[in-house]
Amino acid sequence: MQNAMREPQVIVIPARTEVKNNISQRQLNVAAYCRVSTDEDEQETSFEAQISYYTDKINGSANWRMVGIFADEGITGTVDTKRPEFLKMIRLCRNKKSI
Repeated sequence: MQNAMREPQVIVIPARTEVKNNISQRQLNVAAYCRVSTDEDEQETSFEAQISYYTDKINGSANWRMVGIFADEGITGTVDTKRPEFLKMIRLCRNKKSI
């Protein structure tokens, strides 16, 4: 039987733990983007709460380094050109820079 199907060979490649450990020890640059869509008073507290939450969260993580909080207030989210802080964050990330 020459046409009989052969069992596929499985090659097990063990994980290199030194690489995994190295990644978990590396400090990550972290930024946050906060946004509210209107200038109404009740959203003002939401905007401030977002900034406070992400600032505390990032600064409270041992392996994270704060590189910036980017925030657009009272600006539509449907068109990115009307979100200058979002565009700035993306541009800086692509260039691997912080503010």
